[in-house]
Amino acid sequence: MKKEPVIKVLNVSSNKENYSQRNNKIDPGITCNTTSMAMALDYNGYKMPTKQGNQPEDDLTVFVRTDQRVLDFYKAKMPVMYDAFIKKETGFYWPNEVHDVLSFATNLYMGTNCTTFRTNVSMDELLNEIKSGRACVLSGKFGKLNHIVCLVGFVLTDDVITEAIIDDPYGDYHKGYVAGTSGNDVHLTINEFYSIFKPFGNGPKYAHLFKTPAAVV
Repeated sequence: MKKEPVIKVLNVSSNKENYSQRNNKIDPGITCNTTSMAMALDYNGYKMPTKQGNQPEDDLTVFVRTDQRVLDFYKAKMPVMYDAFIKKETGFYWPNEVHDVLSFATNLYMGTNCTTFRTNVSMDELLNEIKSGRACVLSGKFGKLNHIVCLVGFVLTDDVITEAIIDDPYGDYHKGYVAGTSGNDVHLTINEFYSIFKPFGNGPKYAHLFKTPAAVV
């Protein structure tokens, strides 16, 4: 008799709806970054400081784009990109679109070193983050769209990763990102995962990792 595979679903955002960038007041088309960071902070147990009536991702976007400490960091870290941003040259990057700047700004905004951006996060590390109950933020290319999403889980078949689960602030990649489709708990095959997330292939990935807040430990 053939043995049935053992399937485990790990999802740190169970019973939580994803954040959508489409309803952001500020640049909804290019704020997947701050929206995914806000999503991960929420899922990981952080309470974001927000102005009454504002969405947390909008307040984070304003902070990243206007706080002088963040702008000074951008200028010192990437002077050529910063100069293009200041001059609003074609193809310039807002501070929230630059991973190192986004991570630095999020820590300032939260008043604690809650997140770290790395370019060499292994699959074992990502799996361990999910097993430890922590969502991560990943950078990828979905078709022609450079995009940032929240990694919330994995599906394991006989203890081998066969699918990844993401909360996508723009909607469902498999449905062509048609407006109105939910980006909550979107499943990607492991081959899709490897081909979408940067650097492409089955090696380490770019990722924003998060600490568990002290009050939750």
